[in-house]
Order: sequence, then C-alpha cells, then structure tokens
Amino acid sequence: MKIDIAVIKAHGATKSDIAELKRSFAELKGSIAADMAEFKGSIAADMAGFKGSIAADMAELKGSIAADNAELKGSIAAEFAEMKGVIAAHIAETKASIAEAKTSMIMWVVSAIFLAQLLPILANMLAE
Repeated sequence: MKIDIAVIKAHGATKSDIAELKRSFAELKGSIAADMAEFKGSIAADMAGFKGSIAADMAELKGSIAADNAELKGSIAAEFAEMKGVIAAHIAETKASIAEAKTSMIMWVVSAIFLAQLLPILANMLAE
C-alpha cells in the first residue's frame, strides 16, 4: 500500500486525496468482509440443508433396503418351503418306485424258481 500511495503522490495527489482513497479502500475492505461473511453464512446454511437432505435420503434408503431385504427373505423362505415340498414328493415317489421294483423282482424270482421246479415234471408228463 505504501508503494501505491507513493505512486499517487508522484502524480500530484494531495493529502486529502490520499485520505479519501484510504477511506474508499477501508470501505471497500469492509464491504468485501461483509460480503465474505454473508457468503460464508450462505454456504454454511446450504451445507446444513444438504446434510439434512442427505440424512433424510440415507434414512429413506435404509428403510427401502430393509423392506427389500424383508421381502427377499420372505420370498426365499417361500421358495425354500416349495422346494422342500417338491423334494419330499420326489423322495416319496422314488421310494414307491423302489418298493414296486422290489416286488417285481421278487415275483420274477419266485416265478423262475416255480418254473424251474415245474418244467421237469411237465417234461416227464409229456414224454410219457
């Protein structure tokens, strides 16, 4: 600032001109400080609004995620119960098929033994 005043004095400015300039600079400095304070206050208010908005959005998202999670758990439980029923039905069907196969095998074995015992007798009867 001293260099600026020296330049102004060199151009023929009087003490009153310099005093006026100093007052103008002081007013400008005060105005800038007031504007900066207002700007900082505005930014602080905006940031507080954003923080509140972000907090509300986060709470909404958490609620949405919790609801979706509960829905998925319910869906998975229903699918699991359905698959458990299907598997139980397949197991019962397989057990029935195995029991039927056992019965068929026993019938074949009994028939084979019966025929093995009966065929020689029938052959002798036919030969006579």
